[in-house]
Order: sequence, then structure tokens, then C-alpha cells
Amino acid sequence: MRDRMMYIELKLQFIVEQELFHNNLTFNTLTSKF
Repeated sequence: MRDRMMYIELKLQFIVEQELFHNNLTFNTLTSKF
């Protein structure tokens, strides 16, 4: 059960990092256009 919690936490963190990375990319593209 504990392993499962850790797995879910890792999964969530991975998703969050992906989102941040993606947002960062879009932000950079937007700023470089101006």
C-alpha cells in the first residue's frame, strides 16, 4: 500500500513538472516573438 502511495506521488510530480515545462516553453515562444 505504501508503495502505491509513493507511485501516485511520483506520478503527480511528473505531471506537474511536465505542465510547468510546457508552460515555460509556450511562455518563451510568446516572449521571443515580441
